[in-house]
Amino acid sequence: MTVTSIVLDAKDPGISFEAHYHDLALRGAPPTALFASTDSVAFTAIWALNRSGIRVPDDVSVVGFNDSSQASTFVPRLTTLRVPMRTIGATAMRNLHGRITEVEGPTPPVRLSLPPEFVLRESTAPPKGR
Repeated sequence: MTVTSIVLDAKDPGISFEAHYHDLALRGAPPTALFASTDSVAFTAIWALNRSGIRVPDDVSVVGFNDSSQASTFVPRLTTLRVPMRTIGATAMRNLHGRITEVEGPTPPVRLSLPPEFVLRESTAPPKGR
């Protein structure tokens, strides 16, 4: 499995994405899936793919990150990773409060792992013929 990173131009991410995608396709290695750093970037990628006649998820799957409110209403509905932001915030506040009010001196930092939840929607499908 080959992993390729695409870095988008912030001035025009859609056009930048199209150019990178077509470059990979010309090399004979069009991606079967894209994982975007945010849902917003995933929306831009889907827009650019559609402009180029590439169908999501028929030709390429797209996965976002953060499960924004638009992810469940976008067409196609976006598969994404949901980050437990409320739990992270509440835990951080409890730990901060505990450190501030600790009478016996500062407590050591706390490491907490809260895995994201995979939210399967319509923007992903098994790759065709590969």
